[in-house]
Amino acid sequence: MKRNEVERTRVMVRSLIVVILAACTLVIGCKKSEDEQPVSTTTQQKAVAVKPEPAPATKQVENTVSTTAKPDAVAVKPISKEITIPLMGEIGSSDRWGSGWLDLTTPTDFLNGDRVRITVGGSATKVLVRLLSKGQSPDTSAGRIGGTITVPEDRIIEVTLKYDRKEIIQVSVHGGPNPWNIPLGGGNGPATLEEAEIIRIVTQ
Repeated sequence: MKRNEVERTRVMVRSLIVVILAACTLVIGCKKSEDEQPVSTTTQQKAVAVKPEPAPATKQVENTVSTTAKPDAVAVKPISKEITIPLMGEIGSSDRWGSGWLDLTTPTDFLNGDRVRITVGGSATKVLVRLLSKGQSPDTSAGRIGGTITVPEDRIIEVTLKYDRKEIIQVSVHGGPNPWNIPLGGGNGPATLEEAEIIRIVTQ
């Protein structure tokens, strides 16, 4: 009987120990669980001063005026050309005086440098040329240009004016031995005028 009681007592003691141990384990486990709770790790974010990157260096560009020398403007040379101006009018001649003429339709201005081209008829080998201006008498040598002119085989002569001749009303050629008492030779025949024109240089 006593043995059974002792056994029961032992069993109860063991059970109690088990219970106590279990309780202790539970208590320890809870404590440990509390100790393992993470401590607030709120981190204060420190303001990091962001150092601004330096702006790219701006190169100061100087406005330089181009000093490239422009080629000098090429001087455009004026273009000169030769024109022919036919002289219109009424042709006449005189065997007595050995001369021929062209009475111009309208008074005409001849310019310095003009060449008067005349086709000479008749048999004269030498002639004198006259440009008679308005108001001058045809009975005089007024208006005579150049000196004695030798008539070439083609019978075309030219006289170049050295100054302007204004309001010319008649162009004439004079042959014979001595027109206006200017000797051209005893055997010089008469002259007639077949055609006359102005050769003029114009500049454009």
